[in-house]
Amino acid sequence: MDGNLIMKDDKKTKTQLIDELTKMRQRVTQLELLEAERKETKEALRESRQLLQGIIDNTTAVIYVKDLTGRYLLINCQLETLFDLDRENVIGKTDYDIFLKELADIFRENDLKVIKTGAPVEWEEAVPHKDGVHTYISLKFPIFDSSQKPYAICGISTDITERKQSEQALRESQARFAGILEIANEAIISIDGTQRIILFNRGAENIFGFSADEAIGQPLDILLPPDGQTPHQKQIIDFSESAASARLMGHRTEIRGRRKNGEEFPAEASISKLEIGDKKTFTAVLRDITDRKQVEQEREQRINELRTLNEAARAILAELSREQVLHKIAKAARTLIKTQYAAFGVHDGHGRLSQFITVGIDSAESAKIGPAPIGRGLLGVLLKRGESVIVNDIANHPRAEGFPEYHPAMHNLLGVPIFSNGELIGVLYLTDKQDGSDFNETDRHLVEMLALHAAIAIENARLYEQTQRLAILEERERFARDLHDGIIQSIYAVGLILDQVRLDMLSENESTPEQIEVSLKSLADVIQDLRNYIFDLRPQALKYQGFTARLESLIKELHVNTLLPIEAKISPDVDDYMSDMQARHVFHICHEALANAGRHAKAKQISLSLTRVEEEITLLVEDDGVGFVLSPQIKPGHRGIANMKTRSSEIGGKLNFDSTPQQGARVTLVFRGSRLPEKSAKESLEPSN
Repeated sequence: MDGNLIMKDDKKTKTQLIDELTKMRQRVTQLELLEAERKETKEALRESRQLLQGIIDNTTAVIYVKDLTGRYLLINCQLETLFDLDRENVIGKTDYDIFLKELADIFRENDLKVIKTGAPVEWEEAVPHKDGVHTYISLKFPIFDSSQKPYAICGISTDITERKQSEQALRESQARFAGILEIANEAIISIDGTQRIILFNRGAENIFGFSADEAIGQPLDILLPPDGQTPHQKQIIDFSESAASARLMGHRTEIRGRRKNGEEFPAEASISKLEIGDKKTFTAVLRDITDRKQVEQEREQRINELRTLNEAARAILAELSREQVLHKIAKAARTLIKTQYAAFGVHDGHGRLSQFITVGIDSAESAKIGPAPIGRGLLGVLLKRGESVIVNDIANHPRAEGFPEYHPAMHNLLGVPIFSNGELIGVLYLTDKQDGSDFNETDRHLVEMLALHAAIAIENARLYEQTQRLAILEERERFARDLHDGIIQSIYAVGLILDQVRLDMLSENESTPEQIEVSLKSLADVIQDLRNYIFDLRPQALKYQGFTARLESLIKELHVNTLLPIEAKISPDVDDYMSDMQARHVFHICHEALANAGRHAKAKQISLSLTRVEEEITLLVEDDGVGFVLSPQIKPGHRGIANMKTRSSEIGGKLNFDSTPQQGARVTLVFRGSRLPEKSAKESLEPSN
């Protein structure tokens, strides 16, 4: 029984052993399978790692994997290249083993953020590179196990240097473009295909008066006059369908814009189009040419004014009559500035007007107004100042004295003086422009230019009239000379013959000598009358030749009539120190003194001297004749000496007579002169008497 039990137990044990062996064999088989599977998995993992390494090595980004302690498990070749590292020397090491502490601290700080938050962390950083500093954008994120716990950190860094440079260039380009848009004086306006505004720069705001916010989104028609909207829309459509990408606008007709306040203005514009896909954008660059058009109009106006000025100058310079010249000057000024009224006032040299010639007021109106002005009030301002004056409110000017009855109302005034040889000779007065505008500086400049021509014309007229007078005087001189050299000499010869006949004749008729005596006396009277007539002609002829010329002519005349030698000494500049009144009195004193010496002194020699020492002038007439004794009383018919004294007194002189019988006579006149200014040009405007 025990044996059976043992056999049973042995059998059981065998069975168990067989089972266990079978199980062990199965387990070995399983282990072998597992090992084979492990090897396959390991190989697959290796291949996967190689594939992954190949993939990440072929990317441009830096890729790495760290464990939670910061040790590198995987890096790609970009990291090796970036930092010049060896992969075998990096795996298993931390950032502190590889990089400087400052850079390692940054890397570890970001690692800890990922571990703590379990979320990705992204940042941008500048990293030194072998060819310079590069900019990278980096991303770190956790890698989780099956239980969703992080066990590793993956990092990806992308070099964005070129992109940053491109973005910077784009920003700079945009900034430049925006700057151009903002500083451009021209309006830069873009519209879409529906002709609605999508860009409106500051220049456009300044020109049109709309703000960008007001204009953007609005139809382009808000910037156009009503009559220009439809043509402009058609022009845009035609341009959109054309092959051209840009063209000038308004090359045939003037473009006009409309401001926010409704004001229209001229403009120049160019337009371009940009096609992106099926969308088209149109951009116009527009320039407000209002100022340029105004300048062109003003230039054309200046040209017309200068043309009118030239025509006026030619007209007044062609006239030789003084009265006509003055009238034409006033008329030309009125035409040039387009005024209602014009006048030329002639200066009398003493701050008054001696003549006032008007244009725009007819003779009937002038007769009602009454006497011409003499230069008081506002008209006299120019006579005293000698400068151009613009008064655009006559009524409120402090010097205005109002207008006489029947005088037309006048509101503004332009006055321009006219000078000749530095002397004020007249003033041009213009009132009330025909267009109602005020006088301005341009008007003043134009009339001042006309005044220069007017001064020349007046001087020409004066010279012409003087030439005419001189021609007349020369004719009178010739006539006097012919009388003296012809008729008087003939009569004188007849008288000599009769005188000789009277002496030689033995007449039985006692009345014959008496008749001859009467005839001789009559001839003497005729000769004296003719001489007086000639002498009256000569001073007139010499009036405009100066005192010295007149005196020399007198000496020559007396020498011819008396045959006496007359010696004369006259200072060359004495004329410049005697007024017309002084010259007239001194001339007659000389005439009387010389005539007395020639008729009564029975002299063989007569001398005359007229000298100046500073401003003291001395006249000395002396002869070597019989002399004379002054009578205390003036005899009838002998007023010569009395007249000389009177004339001396008129010029404030001292007259002295010194004579001794048979020892000649001396007449001395001393008086004070003064340096005279140059001949006043106003004389050219004074009527000759």
